[in-house]
Amino acid sequence: MTIKKIFICNSSIIIICVCFSCMWRKQQKQIQAKQQHKQLQHKLQQHKRQHKNLMQLLKDGTYKLVSATDKRGWHVEFTITVEGGKITKSDFDNLNDKGERKSADAAYEKNQ
Repeated sequence: MTIKKIFICNSSIIIICVCFSCMWRKQQKQIQAKQQHKQLQHKLQQHKRQHKNLMQLLKDGTYKLVSATDKRGWHVEFTITVEGGKITKSDFDNLNDKGERKSADAAYEKNQ
């Protein structure tokens, strides 16, 4: 064989190897994407089941959480209203001992 034929043959082999390598990498990325999609779908289904179970636990009514007062004199109040097994109203705020809401303080809100 002549050098020209050897060069063409070797070049062809290199080009084929590069093409197969690119195709293989693309296929691997597609496989990974499908696996990640399946994992996300599974997590979403788990979340939906947990959410459904939680909502079944909530009876209609109003629920209120009040935290202990912090060193600055504020405490958290969180209230939710459940109707038909769904949260229909929610209120969260920090209050001082006078019952004043931190969210009603314009100067505080401006700094946030």
